[in-house]
Amino acid sequence: MSRLFLAAAIRRPARGQKERRFLRPGMAVPRGATVELLIDECVPTSLVEVARAADHVADHVNYLGLGSSKDWQLMAAIRK
Repeated sequence: MSRLFLAAAIRRPARGQKERRFLRPGMAVPRGATVELLIDECVPTSLVEVARAADHVADHVNYLGLGSSKDWQLMAAIRK
């Protein structure tokens, strides 16, 4: 069974600075927060447009040239 990998961070602007917290299963997104999603290659790229239509920030690993990257490599890119 393939594993679904979605990296998501909550971004809340606070006086010109970006606060990032990583979502865990079951966490609620605070009202007014923007969710940033990095969608893995095993998920269709069409999900990016669905997320963007819901006012989230979304990218796909294939769009960023990160296809076939290991999870630890993706996490390094996400934390930047």
